[in-house]
Amino acid sequence: ELRQTMHMALVDEDSKWKIEILRARIEEKEIELEFLKQMLGRTEVTAPREGVAIYNDPGDLIGVPVRIGQKLMEVAGEHESALMIWLPADNAITLETGADVRFFLNIRPDDPFDADLERAAFTAEMSPDNTLAYRLRAVFDEKDKIAPRIGLRGLARVEGKRVPLIMYLMRRPY
Repeated sequence: ELRQTMHMALVDEDSKWKIEILRARIEEKEIELEFLKQMLGRTEVTAPREGVAIYNDPGDLIGVPVRIGQKLMEVAGEHESALMIWLPADNAITLETGADVRFFLNIRPDDPFDADLERAAFTAEMSPDNTLAYRLRAVFDEKDKIAPRIGLRGLARVEGKRVPLIMYLMRRPY
C-alpha cells in the first residue's frame, strides 16, 4: 500500500500526505510484531533437567487458561525410578528411614523388587482412591536389575519394627 501510494504521489499531490501515515502504521506494526515475538518466546517452557515428561492426558489442557506456577507435568529422570506408596492411616506403623520394602508389580508378581524407605510423610492426606493415607517414598536397591517403568502399579510390603503380637492385635478395635 505504501509503494502504491508513493507511485500515486508522483502524479497526485493529495497522495503525498498519506505516505507519512502509512510509514507510521508500518512502524507500529513492526513494534507490535516484536512484542508478539517476545510473548511467544515466553510461552516456551523448558525443564530444569533432562528426563521423561509425565502427565495424565494432554487433552485436559486444551483450551484451558494456564496460571503462573500451575503444575502441568512432572519431569522424571529415566533411570531414577522410585516408589510412591500410600500407607492407609488405619494400618500406620512406626517406620524408620532405610526400612525394607518389597514391591510386587501387578503385571509380574512373581519377581518382586527390593527397595529402601527413603521418606515417610508426617501427616496423613487424601490418597488418589479417596482414603486417608501416609505418603511414603522408597528407592530401589538393585542397580543391576532394571527398575519398573514409570506409572506401573502394584503392592508394597513395608517392614517396620517387631512388636509383640498382643500389641498388634490390641492397637485398634475391629
